[in-house]
Amino acid sequence: MISTPAIATTLPPKIRKDIGIQSLSRSIPIARIARENQVSRKLVVHQTIVG
Repeated sequence: MISTPAIATTLPPKIRKDIGIQSLSRSIPIARIARENQVSRKLVVHQTIVG
C-alpha cells in the first residue's frame, strides 16, 4: 500500500508513540510495522529516532 502524507499527519500521538516503541523493540520488521499502520518505512524510522 502506498502511504500518503495525509495518513501520517492524522495519526494520534499514541499511535505514533506505539509505532516508535514497536520499532525500538526490533521484534517486528519495520516494513511490517509500516504496512500494518499504512505509513511509510521512513515515518517508522523517524518515530524510532524522535520517539
